Amino acid sequence: MEIPFSKEQFFDVFARYNVGVWPMQVILVLLAVSAIVLLFRQFPVRDRLISAVLSFFWIWMAVA
Repeated sequence: MEIPFSKEQFFDVFARYNVGVWPMQVILVLLAVSAIVLLFRQFPVRDRLISAVLSFFWIWMAVA
């Protein structure tokens, strides 16, 4: 099966995305780490916070 783009074009999409969202990457990583930490903590609204982070990621992917 032949793909309709080259490896360079494929990786260029990732490079352009990373450059385009650079300051937000720090926030996204911090949100992901906080969601993972919440998995192992007993916090009253833990499930809602994790769901909120995951919802934000879905919205981010739709917009970005």
